Amino acid sequence: SHYDHSKSNDMLCDILKVKLAMHESEQDLLICSHQPEILLYDNQNIKLNGILFSILHTPGHTKGSICLLFSKFVITGDTLFAGSIGRTDLNSGNETDMINSIKKLKKLNPNLIVYPGHGMQTTIKNEIKLNPYLCLNC
Repeated sequence: SHYDHSKSNDMLCDILKVKLAMHESEQDLLICSHQPEILLYDNQNIKLNGILFSILHTPGHTKGSICLLFSKFVITGDTLFAGSIGRTDLNSGNETDMINSIKKLKKLNPNLIVYPGHGMQTTIKNEIKLNPYLCLNC
């Protein structure tokens, strides 16, 4: 729901002729676009154009943060970055929730490519090894 991720929602939905979807606990925070037409839930499986992926509810950056888990990669939004994690000091952020969400991501296949909401791609393996918020030997 943060502005940097939602400011173009209406325009993109109109141009691409798609419906807005977000985690059910995030919808009350959305202020710069219309409300979602589809609500998402933790562990929900979605098939879109023949591609299957799962919703991982990863609160911490916001209470409705999610990651999209595909077979070979995960889109982490502002939960996990290369070498860092998302801020927890903004509207509906929570440090304890973020720690639990990071623990959830650490259990994923280490070979998964991570596409964060900002910055360069990485892998779960690299983050466990190098990210001070995930690494085992830091």
